[in-house]
Amino acid sequence: MVFRLRQLRQLRQPRHGRALGAAACAGLATLAITATTAPAGADTATLPVPLSGAPLGLNTAPWDYVYAANTSAGGGVDVIQPLLKAASIDQLRYGGGSYADYYDWQTNTNIQNCLPDNATASFTSSCSSGDSLDFAQFSQQARAIGAQSFVTVNYGSGTPSLAAQWVAQAKATSGQGVALWEVGNENYGCWEVNNELAGPPENFAGYTPNTYTVVNGVYENPTCPQTIQGNAAGTQTLATSYAVNAKQFLQAMKAADPSARIGVPWAFSGEVPGASVPDNAEWNSTVLGTDGRYVSFVDAHYYPFFFGGSTGGSNPTDQQVLQALQQVPSLYGEIRTTLNAYDPKADVVVGETGVSNNETTTVCTPAGALFAAGDVLSWLAMATRPPAAPARTTGSSPPRPRPSRRPRTTGTCSPRCWPSRTRCSARYPRRTPPTCSATNRCYPTAGTRSPSSTPTPARRRR
Repeated sequence: MVFRLRQLRQLRQPRHGRALGAAACAGLATLAITATTAPAGADTATLPVPLSGAPLGLNTAPWDYVYAANTSAGGGVDVIQPLLKAASIDQLRYGGGSYADYYDWQTNTNIQNCLPDNATASFTSSCSSGDSLDFAQFSQQARAIGAQSFVTVNYGSGTPSLAAQWVAQAKATSGQGVALWEVGNENYGCWEVNNELAGPPENFAGYTPNTYTVVNGVYENPTCPQTIQGNAAGTQTLATSYAVNAKQFLQAMKAADPSARIGVPWAFSGEVPGASVPDNAEWNSTVLGTDGRYVSFVDAHYYPFFFGGSTGGSNPTDQQVLQALQQVPSLYGEIRTTLNAYDPKADVVVGETGVSNNETTTVCTPAGALFAAGDVLSWLAMATRPPAAPARTTGSSPPRPRPSRRPRTTGTCSPRCWPSRTRCSARYPRRTPPTCSATNRCYPTAGTRSPSSTPTPARRRR
């Protein structure tokens, strides 16, 4: 087999922090992997791995005042553009991470100052504020260096119509084409704006984004479904809400441009502490099981640690930072296996990666430089691996992937019903109230974790 692989090296931008020109030490990589069949009789061991026309990229965001300026003390376009071109940067990612979920591309405004208590505020309200780099200028500057665009639409406080209008404008306007779209950013986590939670099908009231504090000795959001309902039920609440509502975004965006390539967030398990999602398989199987037909790729954000500052002491050592990369092959295998079950044609995109999801000086050290190179090469090396055989045969239902570290449970079920193509087992018996169909599934209820369970580390605020 020969693999087609699109790889971007990008700089991670914190929500409030450094602009594109000032973040030279932070690392981020994005890559997509697609298998293609080699010619008959070809020696696959010696065949080259072809790259796409846009292998290298950087992150920027609406708030990036340095990249928006003609000249500035920190750089400006006159300084930055020649450097990007000299480095062969040919993809720019636009959205700003969590920022994308409270940004309006039409008015070029955000509701950051309205959060966390007023996440439904209008983008023209008194608490809204303007941004430096609008989509038109971003597109113009990307085209000026011959770069493609990768854009995250506002799922958290936006609408399917708003997203579809963005796609339609990008398609119809010369110089504003977008190569990759994504519906929201890390919407499996309670650091994101997520207004859809309060509506159908979950009708989960009281959630406020990123209001983290210490609850019973654990740093978490007390309004989060995972905190209130328990990990399994809470992640299922987030996943079902996203799957049902993101489907409307996907359909609207595809209607605006049938050729649009659109991705959804991938959730890692506790094996990746800086990006872990409790009961991550609930998220992945629910989202892909519901929306897989519209999904072109999953976006996995790989942060193996969540420490701040430098290595050593109570933080991981340089050696441990580098050793973390040994887990990349197994992580890729888990992603590919799940995609083979639900969406075999989808690509794997590592849209963000770095040593830690917190600010750390490690990225500007020799160990950080080695990690950045090893990180990108480790994921790229997955292109040489034969794809796992699909776990689905003709006429069969796709199996639900098992989480790598599921807490033990008593086997009881939630009174709520969830549509699914999977079957219940003795361990997860079906509960079928009169209003539920025969295909409804069950999952363990909150509070049934055994004392021997290993909890997933809480995701820290960035």
